[in-house]
Amino acid sequence: MIYAVIGNGNPKAADKYRFLKEQFSLKYPDARHLTFTGETLDVKDIFDTVSQQSFFGGAYLISCVQISENKDIKEIFSDLITAMGKSENHFLFFEHHLDKKILTLIEKYGKVYSFPAPYTLPEYNVFALPQKVGERDRKGAWVELQRAKKAGVSEDELLHPLLWQIKTILLASQTTPAESGLKPNVYSRACGYGRNYSREELNELSFALSLLPSRVVSGEVEMDIALETIVLSI
Repeated sequence: MIYAVIGNGNPKAADKYRFLKEQFSLKYPDARHLTFTGETLDVKDIFDTVSQQSFFGGAYLISCVQISENKDIKEIFSDLITAMGKSENHFLFFEHHLDKKILTLIEKYGKVYSFPAPYTLPEYNVFALPQKVGERDRKGAWVELQRAKKAGVSEDELLHPLLWQIKTILLASQTTPAESGLKPNVYSRACGYGRNYSREELNELSFALSLLPSRVVSGEVEMDIALETIVLSI
């Protein structure tokens, strides 16, 4: 019998591999275990295990850990699987990936436990939202809020760069480039954004964002709803 655990980078696969080994030990307490890895594998030795029997009675459990990475095995992998499938011993594979042809062959003689690749959150640029707010693009800003949420970015992580953007716009609107201490490109961009708002609107926006953390702590508002409300008010 052949069992194959295909991880695809999923950390849960290792738990399944250990579980299958433990279950075999419970079912065949006198059986002997052997382990081959891609680094320590000798092709002749692993083929010998196909017909080998345990002196303690019962069949062997032969664990094969990432042996597909061994260049000598790649050329004869199909033949090895066929020989294992006809053996009285049990073979347990643990691999990151196996091609479809090999997986189909293993399924002919046993069972494959294939794990999906772990979900990875998309990367998100926290300055995308401040840009849309600076452009006074209400719809675009709301879309960025949703993208940030899907990427697992918290509202707290969005608040700081957004508040920095508003304060930078206010600073640029009241100072010369030299007085502001801002880099030329930052100053120029802030001046461009400043034309989209009145001074009063910028002050109100800055005040609302600055006050938001204390309002959340007091239980007056929820951060996600309050931030969305502010963004939709621009």
